[in-house]
Amino acid sequence: MVSVLGLGDNTIDVYLDEALGFPGGNAVNVSVFCSRLGARSAYLGAVGDDIHGERLLASLARESVDVSRCQTVKGNNAWACVENNHGDRRFLGSDAGVCKRLELSPAIQTYISQFDAVHTSTYSGLDQRLPELHGACKKLSYDISDDWTDRQLRAVCPYVDILFISASDQSELECQLLAQRCLDLGAHQVVMTRAGQGSMAFTTEISAKQPAVETTVVDTMAAGDGFIAAYLTASLAGKTLDQCLSEGAVYAAQVCREEGGFGHRFSISPEFHERLTKEFRGEKSI
Repeated sequence: MVSVLGLGDNTIDVYLDEALGFPGGNAVNVSVFCSRLGARSAYLGAVGDDIHGERLLASLARESVDVSRCQTVKGNNAWACVENNHGDRRFLGSDAGVCKRLELSPAIQTYISQFDAVHTSTYSGLDQRLPELHGACKKLSYDISDDWTDRQLRAVCPYVDILFISASDQSELECQLLAQRCLDLGAHQVVMTRAGQGSMAFTTEISAKQPAVETTVVDTMAAGDGFIAAYLTASLAGKTLDQCLSEGAVYAAQVCREEGGFGHRFSISPEFHERLTKEFRGEKSI
């Protein structure tokens, strides 16, 4: 059984129209999906000492994700305010809360070294710690999303074994050139997810392409994280690039059929809902 640690970011996705909350965040979602795919999975991050932090940890425990090393910090848990528009989601705003206050002690780095792979993201605030994380990890996976600069690529790529990039707005040629840039900077594998255009994967020696898998869309939230989890677990099992891309596409399609990142919906408090409604829409909630 392969083992994966999700490290860093977590959030509560607040669906404003429905006044519902869902646990999420890239590292959290990947850890849950890896667990569902049969891996030994854990999540390590900083969570708030509020009700949202409690709900986040409880949902992970119900998904058989080990949260024993999580750090509960005084303050509010991270949240992101979302609109769900016919299955697609639009982020209105967010608050990182205590999310980026994770402490990486020598004991934590020893713990990290026990996993076959560690996955983190651009949202975790750990870029300056990547050299030491890379030294502690057997394999480091990183999601740089679509909000990156060349400066960040130069800072991240030398320490990353598998780099995931969201590239739905780029042509196939642009993806190839960007992947080559990342490989030249030191990344061992570069994986491009391109929404309905499918996905691509590159190493210095080979490349592969995969079309998107058709599905019934309930909610696209965390579809990319589902892709990452399936690709990563397949890669750790020694499968080919083609097989990794295929399993990623199939699982991403499956994630789209569930509301929220991985379910576990709950009603947010009327006070919190009214606060966010005022903040993002300038009106009182009903």
